[in-house]
Amino acid sequence: MCSGTTVAHAAGVLDGKRVTGYTGYAAKLTGAAFVEDEVAVWDVNVVTSQGPATPYPFAFKLMEALGTDPQPYKDRLLYALVGGK
Repeated sequence: MCSGTTVAHAAGVLDGKRVTGYTGYAAKLTGAAFVEDEVAVWDVNVVTSQGPATPYPFAFKLMEALGTDPQPYKDRLLYALVGGK
């Protein structure tokens, strides 16, 4: 989440992967395909999100990565009703 992507980048974990991160990090995350228009991104074994205001999208992406459908949880939280992405 957020600036944690810079730590993963420094460790070489993000090379060749689709990622997102804090606004403006596209230039810092060289070697990765930075996706600005998605709040949370999952690519192979890495889940990233844009910032501290994105815990739900991050958690839902983790659920997808682990093979669990997040839709029932989104429905219970009325996630779509409040504009969740």
